[in-house]
Amino acid sequence: MHLMAPVAIIGVACAFCMAAPPLRSAEKDCHEFAVTADSDTKEKALERAQMGLESTIAKWRFEQGWRSGWRSEKVSIEAHQPEPEPYWRFRVRPELFLKPDVETDTSYTVCWEGVISKAVCTSGAKVCK
Repeated sequence: MHLMAPVAIIGVACAFCMAAPPLRSAEKDCHEFAVTADSDTKEKALERAQMGLESTIAKWRFEQGWRSGWRSEKVSIEAHQPEPEPYWRFRVRPELFLKPDVETDTSYTVCWEGVISKAVCTSGAKVCK
């Protein structure tokens, strides 16, 4: 009889947890994007990566169509730190990064010394609705 009280309390608690609605309102439908560009200076590589990112997101949103909601004004674009996407290496060694990273409201860009180009940058963003 003493065992029945704790089991009943646990059973009621579990039933409450299962009956609670899922917290979907806080979840968003998001997609991450990253674009890499190179140049003879960090400034030019940075600009090209950011412009490429904007262009890629705009093209993707257009291709999604109006029904999906990705072309509406309710879409948010925020900075997202990308993994470097080197052209000629498997990874970028820490000493090759050209600091500081550049973060705006809509992109996060990391740059490093390239193998052939003097500077390579990858810009990243997260698009949510």
